[in-house]
Amino acid sequence: MEKVFDHSVKTDVGLVRKANEDAAGYAPSEEVCNNGDLFIVCDGMGGHVGGAIASNTAVQSIIDHFKNGLHENPYIAINDAIVFANEQIFARAQAEPELKGMGTTCTVLLIRGSETFIGHVGDSRIYIQSKNKLHRITKDHSFVQTLVDQGLISDGDAESHPRKNELIKALGIRESVEPEVCSKAIEAVAGDCFMMCSDGLCGLVVDQDMEKVISDSISLDNKADKLIAMAKAAGGHDNITVALVDIQSSPFTSSVFVDFTPKESMSTTGDMSPLAATQEIGGLASDSPSVLPLWKRSGVLVSAAVVAVAIIVLVFFNPFKGSVDEDGVSNIDSTAQELVGPPLENVEEKNCESNYFSVILGEDGFESMSQATDTLHDRAGDSYDTKCLVYEELSGKITQGDEVRLLDKIQLGERVYLDCDCLDSNQSSVIDNTTNNQSNDPINADNKMNGNTDTLSPPPPKVPIGDSIITESSDTINQ
Repeated sequence: MEKVFDHSVKTDVGLVRKANEDAAGYAPSEEVCNNGDLFIVCDGMGGHVGGAIASNTAVQSIIDHFKNGLHENPYIAINDAIVFANEQIFARAQAEPELKGMGTTCTVLLIRGSETFIGHVGDSRIYIQSKNKLHRITKDHSFVQTLVDQGLISDGDAESHPRKNELIKALGIRESVEPEVCSKAIEAVAGDCFMMCSDGLCGLVVDQDMEKVISDSISLDNKADKLIAMAKAAGGHDNITVALVDIQSSPFTSSVFVDFTPKESMSTTGDMSPLAATQEIGGLASDSPSVLPLWKRSGVLVSAAVVAVAIIVLVFFNPFKGSVDEDGVSNIDSTAQELVGPPLENVEEKNCESNYFSVILGEDGFESMSQATDTLHDRAGDSYDTKCLVYEELSGKITQGDEVRLLDKIQLGERVYLDCDCLDSNQSSVIDNTTNNQSNDPINADNKMNGNTDTLSPPPPKVPIGDSIITESSDTINQ
């Protein structure tokens, strides 16, 4: 069968990393049981060895899955191939403790006949350039993307956000993973060009600049080289991988795909409208909702009305009025007590027995050691001493003192707390001299590779971010 595309796949170690933990692969259809032409880009994490093993295992596993027979349904095939890759990486990490914590992002593009199918996990991206305009056709599985989606930060701000490298999905971290696979086939016309890349490229070069390069009248290889050179010129602090697939012939007359390119606007008051980024291109009507100011959104108006009614009820009817017992002592209704919670303003309640000097990583927004220790510092006040820090792993291993803040690999569900006896010896007037009997069960969470915790900003407003967060910081993972 005559090829309907040209392609170029290149990877570079960059200017800072000692090894290349990215991996890319291409398998022509005839080598994978005529399932279609297969392209894969992965960005590994977990150290020089672990990251490279994870990304290369993902590429080979996905190719192997497509080699095991003809898959009639390309959507299911892509999903199952990525799931299979996750199983292989996770199993090896469990069998070899020195590889624990390794993982990888993954993007898959399958050209079957005239149609294209994609799937991904993590923050490596797939774009399509159509009519000289670059469009994102995947959405990052990252913490900052959730903030962008909710209108809390702009897409431009996301690239410089201190938590930009935190993922909510990756291969190899958990026993199971749910890939994101396109809901319908992409119809690309002649002249369209797909680009797959690791964040070593799209994290350093803005979409508009990449768009200009892909529009250049030069060969695909030269375009790939130029994109890599631009990433290096911007610092080159990560490995850089890019795959370009140029569609040369197609039966379609207009391009059809789902576009995740951010569409954002800022009001004069500084309120950022949420994104309306999903639309179909190529003569089809956009299903993107109109972006409305905050005060015009029906959900916000309903919420405001509910709050107003609640305030009126509390002021005029007060369902939580205390009753008086036989001894004339006022008793607070148990429902009201649950809603109000313990009076934290009372210093005597801020003690170890109330778990006030203990946090569980992954609960209540604590996703980094920096957040946990900074919070404990705020709670303990003048009595805080880093020598009193204790980090309790799920395995039972204990780390104490100044070393706790220096830990570069932590796991969500593990506990950080202040030793009460230690604090008491420093300033016994602040808390009771008791041992913290933590009763919270650790959550069943992912491994987390923590980044440069000393430079993380205070946590943003809490948002639903999926199961957990994995940090792939260059300071600790050397990706």
